[in-house]
Amino acid sequence: MAYQHGIADQHHLDMYDAAISYLGFAKALNITIGAILNKQVKVKGNNTGGIKVYLETSKKGIFEQLVTIIIENPLILSLQ
Repeated sequence: MAYQHGIADQHHLDMYDAAISYLGFAKALNITIGAILNKQVKVKGNNTGGIKVYLETSKKGIFEQLVTIIIENPLILSLQ
């Protein structure tokens, strides 16, 4: 989703809109990773079994977000 016009043109983003974007990104990432690892698509729920996805702290002055994916269940790795 691109944010344009209004307050976005002044390089601001409403926190509510930003939170909704992060939520959508988190769901899409969990669904995609779960589908790849578990070989099935689960579209409901916020958690895909056997994995954890974390958003790491941004570096000072940079808004690059590092995402860490941890595979908790060794059985998932054996399915590859």
